Amino acid sequence: MSAALGNHELRVALPDALAIEETGARLERVLEQLARHHGSTESRGCMLGVAMAQADREDEELARLLRAYLARLEQALERTVRRAQEEGDVDAEARPRDVARNLVALTQGLALMGRIAVTTAQPRSAVRAALHSLRP
Repeated sequence: MSAALGNHELRVALPDALAIEETGARLERVLEQLARHHGSTESRGCMLGVAMAQADREDEELARLLRAYLARLEQALERTVRRAQEEGDVDAEARPRDVARNLVALTQGLALMGRIAVTTAQPRSAVRAALHSLRP
């Protein structure tokens, strides 16, 4: 599985975070896009999440690769959170790294739930709650 992940070059593992970061789009839009995508009947989840769920604890090479992908996702989200704080969209008291880690868990959960979702209601509700907790 590590070869498949290596060939994927983060196109699936970081579905929107890096692209959003590059365009300067808002955190809210990123999460709403993910909720819509993972609530669609076409979502098959995220290769990163599926790989984590199926990873063998003994496969250290795969574990290192998965940790690296998660770290890049976390860093991209942390920068996005910091920018949102600067723009006044996220509570200034929130700790960007902690928020980013929570959002990594949220996005990976959305991706896994998306594999069986029938509607976007559940992922969109989770995103609304996360965003509400971040508002100033």
